[in-house]
Amino acid sequence: MRKRILAVILATLLLCAVLTGCVKVVPLTSGGTASGDVNGDDDSFDAQAYIKGMFQTKAVPELEKKAVEFSTFMTESKGDFSTVGTKYGQRADANSMYNFVIKGTASVEEVKTELRAGYIVLKVNGYTGSTPVKVQVGPVFKGTSLRDSIASIKFDDFKNQVTFAALSTALHKQITEDLFTKIKPADLKGKTIDFYGTFANDGSGEILITPFELKIK
Repeated sequence: MRKRILAVILATLLLCAVLTGCVKVVPLTSGGTASGDVNGDDDSFDAQAYIKGMFQTKAVPELEKKAVEFSTFMTESKGDFSTVGTKYGQRADANSMYNFVIKGTASVEEVKTELRAGYIVLKVNGYTGSTPVKVQVGPVFKGTSLRDSIASIKFDDFKNQVTFAALSTALHKQITEDLFTKIKPADLKGKTIDFYGTFANDGSGEILITPFELKIK
């Protein structure tokens, strides 16, 4: 009887040892997986909190570093943005459009805020071409060029398209908070501004910039 009990105890200890050796406990970060990727299936993931935590500290410095002067960009591209795609652009894959990060100084010629997708029309210093240049001022922002210009935000790091799309919405809310709670678009006509922003080579015939920095001079 004693031998039988001892055998059961030994077997139990052996089983525990095997299980302990096979199972590794890895703590999860909030909204993430054990690998560090964002878990789109995790209801606790908060796209807005994620963007708020990395935008000014990580995304903006990254974007500022690769921003090219608008007049330089237009001169080099000669209106065909695909020719400078590999030099200045970023895209998700070979079949996607290029997104560009630009900066410049401009005067605001028009303000269009009667539509929810509001914008201002710029005359950019050093650029004399005919392509219309606009900066989005919201509250609705078109496109995903801001998200798609941030190299540290990669689709493969997120679990599904819904989560990835939510990041673009969160970025637009973030720039509204950072910029347009302080700057009133209706007051910009005739003003000179310094801007940083992104735009997509979408073939629309105009340049529609999503700003991430905007300062009145």
